[in-house]
Formats: sequence, C-alpha cells, structure tokens
Amino acid sequence: MFDLLPAGTSFWFHQGYSHNLYSMRHDLTFLRRFLPFDSATPSHDQLANVFAAIDEKQFQQCCIDWVRCLHQSIKGVVAIDGKTLRRSIDKAGKKGAIHMVSAWCCEQNLVLGQTKVNEKSNEITTIAELLDLLQIKGAIITIDAMGCQREIAQKILDKKAHCIFSLKGSQGRLHEDIKRLFKRSIKTDIKGITISCHEKVEKSHGRRHP
Repeated sequence: MFDLLPAGTSFWFHQGYSHNLYSMRHDLTFLRRFLPFDSATPSHDQLANVFAAIDEKQFQQCCIDWVRCLHQSIKGVVAIDGKTLRRSIDKAGKKGAIHMVSAWCCEQNLVLGQTKVNEKSNEITTIAELLDLLQIKGAIITIDAMGCQREIAQKILDKKAHCIFSLKGSQGRLHEDIKRLFKRSIKTDIKGITISCHEKVEKSHGRRHP
C-alpha cells in the first residue's frame, strides 16, 4: 500500500496536479510500471485509514531524509513561505484551515521540507522548527517580513547559510534603522559594506487580472 506514495508522486509529476491519489488508482497502466497490482489497488477508505494512522512527525522526517538523498548540496535560493491549504477547513471537526510552511529550492525545483503550523502556535515558531530539519549550508534563504526575527536570522547564520529578509514599515524602529544604515552607507561609502539597490512596485501582490 505504501508503494502508492512514490508512485503517486511520479504520477503527479508526469500527469499534472489536477489528478489525485484516488483518480490515480484507476490508471493501472501507469501503476503497473512499478508493481503488478494484480488485485487492483486498495479502496479509498483503506487508504484513508492507513494514512490517518501514520505518525506525521516520523513520516515528515523520512520524507526530508529522502529528499536529502536526491541532492548533494543546496545551491542558490531557498524560499521559505507559509500558505494556507485550499479547502482544508474541517467544519464537522470544528478545525480551522491547515497552514503549512515550506522550503522551496528554486534552482532544483524541489520542496526540501514542510511543517504544519500548530493551531496554538504561529508561523514564526514553525519557520524555526523547519530550519532545524534542513541542511542549508551555503544556500541563500529568503523569508517574508513575518520571519524577520533575530532568532531566525541567527539560526540561519549558525547553519552557515545566507539570509535575505523582507521588511515592512509596520516593523517600526527596525525599518527606520535599516533605512538609516543604507542612507549612511551610500553617503559616506563605509568600508566593508557593499550596497546595491533594486526597486520594484507592484499592485495586488503581483497578480494579473484579465
């Protein structure tokens, strides 16, 4: 039954994300490239019961270890960001939507790891937990303004990686301090500090509307 997971990953890669694990069950031609499946595949309920019984922490670590085997070292930009999963609200169980923090390796087009945000926690704590799981030596880590925290920056530096943080005006003194640093560095040409600037103005978070 667990062989359906790697087979499903390959199926999504070749066929597109519009297919899901259950529609994949009907494409036995594809699945039989990996295993015989003489008696077809497990039912929807069987799959759900088995996956619900998996220890998510151990399964997460197995996935991260597997991804590590796919690459020798991380290069380039690793973007860390949080997203809410569409249609993940469980009204019957009175549970809110699932929010995940992911680490995406831009050069290798690979998700290095994901961590679920605990309902009693927040994205900042989860980013730190995800960084603990990753080997990011030499990589450039980008995080939005939510993750612009001393503890997170220190954790990235301790792992011998580089970091680029977004910063918003709502972050008060820090935002003003950084602006002053840039202005002073440009004006006085402080030795040891290299400054480069890029400005991009977007509306609607970069989305394009017809």
